[in-house]
Amino acid sequence: MLLTYGISGKFEVGNSLGVLLSLFSVTSWALSTVISKSLYQKYKPFDITIWSIFIGTFLLIPFIRRQNISEIMHMSLSSFLAIMYLGFLCILLGYGVWFKALEFKEASSTGAFIYLNPIIGSLSGVIFLHESLTFLMIAGGVIVILGLFFVNPLRMQRH
Repeated sequence: MLLTYGISGKFEVGNSLGVLLSLFSVTSWALSTVISKSLYQKYKPFDITIWSIFIGTFLLIPFIRRQNISEIMHMSLSSFLAIMYLGFLCILLGYGVWFKALEFKEASSTGAFIYLNPIIGSLSGVIFLHESLTFLMIAGGVIVILGLFFVNPLRMQRH
């Protein structure tokens, strides 16, 4: 509902495509997590991460346009450093930790933590880009965290 409500603060049918794409994205991620869980018995998490990135990049090659190549060749140093940051720190480290977590927890429990991404992204925007924190952002974050508690309840260990 909050996705359909959107930034404009009102329900708009035009937001429906974004909501459907978000649903498709989450479904793809869940399937990927479940399918890749079986790979951990044979391969290391870092190897799976590298191969996933390589295969994903290879599959995107047909969608490259000449304009994209020109933009890459003429990008600024700050843009290049931002891409390196995203590529190495966020993707390699983030996915490496993600796949390592799948070695210890079930895919169904671990998969729920993907919903922390918007919260971390929003908080990063507030901290580093000085964006304003809105009521909808807070409400969405609370709903996500409550959902995680329902999926992964805290368990008391008895000694």
